[in-house]
Amino acid sequence: MFSTDLIPILTRGETLLNHADITVFAAATTDDILKIHIEETLNIIVTMLDLPGTRSESVYDIIWQSQSLKEVFVVMICEDNVSNQARCKRCGAHAILAMPVDPDVLQENVRQFLNIARRQAYRVLLKVSFEGKLNDQPFLCQPENVSATGALIRAELDLSPQSCISCFFYLPDGTKVNTQGEVVRVLKQAGSNETLYGIRYTNIATESKAKIEAYVTRERM
Repeated sequence: MFSTDLIPILTRGETLLNHADITVFAAATTDDILKIHIEETLNIIVTMLDLPGTRSESVYDIIWQSQSLKEVFVVMICEDNVSNQARCKRCGAHAILAMPVDPDVLQENVRQFLNIARRQAYRVLLKVSFEGKLNDQPFLCQPENVSATGALIRAELDLSPQSCISCFFYLPDGTKVNTQGEVVRVLKQAGSNETLYGIRYTNIATESKAKIEAYVTRERM
C-alpha cells in the first residue's frame, strides 16, 4: 500500500506495480492506511511521515500492538532532519528515506521487502518450519517468506552478503527441502536484535523446486 503522493514516483519506468501478483492500494490519510490494512492485511506500507488524519505515531502504535496487523513492513519518507527521522523510528519504520526521495532507491527498498526478483512473481509462504546451519552449527530463525528460488528469514545472527548457510524446511504437506543458500540481502531491523536475510538457494533439487512452485500455485488459488 502506498500513500497517494508516492504513486507517481513508483510508476516511472519499469515498475513493481506492474507485477500481476501485487495488489496496490492508495491511501490519502493515516486513517485510510489503518482501515485498508485492517481489511486487506497488507505486506508493506510505503508512506510519507506526515499525512492528514490521525498522527502517525498513534496509528502505528495500534498496528504494532495488534497480533493481526503487526506482520507488515513499513517504509517511511520524511524531511531530512533529526526530528522527523526520530519520529519515523518511533513509528517503527523498517526503512527511512529522506526527501527528495530517489525513485530508484525507493523502488529498490520496496523490492527488497517484497523479496521480488526482477520480472518474477511474489508470493508469501509463512506456514513452514525452517532450520539453518552455519559452519555446521544450527541456528534458530523465523521464515518470513519462502519461494522456489530463495527465502527471507529473520535471525539473531551477524551475517554478511555472500555468507553460505545450510537450510532445510518442511512444507505444510510434509515435503522436506534441504539445500545450500547464499546471503544476498541484509536488512537491519531498527530497535531489534534480529536481522532479515535474503537467501538465494545455490543447489536446490529440481524436484524440491517443483514442489514449492506447486504449493505456491495452490495457495494462490
